[in-house]
Amino acid sequence: MTAPMVWADVLILKSGGRIQGEWLNVDQRPRDEYVVRTRDGVRLILAAAQVMKVIRERPALDDYARIAPAYANTPEDQWQLAEWCRDRHLGAQRQTHLRRILELDPHDLRARRSLGYRKLGGHWYTEPEWMRHQGYRFHQGRWRLPQEIELSERNQQIEATQGSWKKKLRKCREELDSGHAQEARRALLAIRDPLAVPALQEMFSAESWRAVKTLYVEVFLSIGSPGAWKSLVGASLDDPDQEVRMAALDAIVRNDPPGAIHVYVDALEDQNNHRVNRAAYALAQLNKPSAVRPLIQALVTRHQFKIGGAGDPQAVSTSFSDAGSSFSTGGQPTIVQREVRNQEVLHALVVLSGGVNFSFDREAWNYWHDAWQGHDSVDLR
Repeated sequence: MTAPMVWADVLILKSGGRIQGEWLNVDQRPRDEYVVRTRDGVRLILAAAQVMKVIRERPALDDYARIAPAYANTPEDQWQLAEWCRDRHLGAQRQTHLRRILELDPHDLRARRSLGYRKLGGHWYTEPEWMRHQGYRFHQGRWRLPQEIELSERNQQIEATQGSWKKKLRKCREELDSGHAQEARRALLAIRDPLAVPALQEMFSAESWRAVKTLYVEVFLSIGSPGAWKSLVGASLDDPDQEVRMAALDAIVRNDPPGAIHVYVDALEDQNNHRVNRAAYALAQLNKPSAVRPLIQALVTRHQFKIGGAGDPQAVSTSFSDAGSSFSTGGQPTIVQREVRNQEVLHALVVLSGGVNFSFDREAWNYWHDAWQGHDSVDLR
């Protein structure tokens, strides 16, 4: 029997390139073109003038074509021929002879193992057969369970939808500066898909016009998903425009979304003193008594500031510290540690306590809070 032939002809082009594959029209006379099938199965046609020479690299295949008919159609002879192919890296031909052995003798262990079979539960399986038997499917280059494939396809669909929203939102933004501004505004406010939030957040962060940013705040509010609320909380703390921050906070106060209070409480320990006070202001507006204890802790905070140098003379650079020292090196900016009395924190405590005011006396506040939680009548004013 004769195995399929795999040629390795190399066409040297006059341009300096090389094409490797199977030269299909070897016998064409006169020669006016070269027809080649590449290893990827692509069929190429080149003008004869493009080809400088052809190198036919097939000594092992020539030998195989010559000796294969001499081997008998028995398991032993087919095994010897398969081993001969293995030594000469003729993988496809070897596979052909190993499969022929199993046709002749299904119990031949050498052929089974060489083809990757394993005996499991009294049956022989190749790896693909065993994986399919276990419920796996080959998907995107590896074996996966159906649930994993479903999740992967769902994620791909989500990514595609998010990409589509990015294009739609960019178009709307362009139309806001055109004669179609009203239509674009209505289209934005009609969005309800939570998958639009990542693209909307990206555009919100890059936007410089106040009117457009406050419009985006309304769009986040209309969507109302956890991701949209997260974006609004972030805007209320970090947007450089105070009016935008207030618009975002107003939406949060009116709707009191789940989890917002936890973000503000965490921000009371922020490196940036501005965020500390903005978080305190938000907690006062939300009227959450559970925030009292964290607010007491944030009455006075210690921050590092950079003074001098080319940068901002009072830029916050690191988080709280218990140390009180300052240092500088040569002509570099001086780093100082300062305690900061946070006025918005005090204001929030006064609001949440119903008018109690111990100023920045943390110990008095803690004493009052312990008694307040126990519902005792304590007046330290």
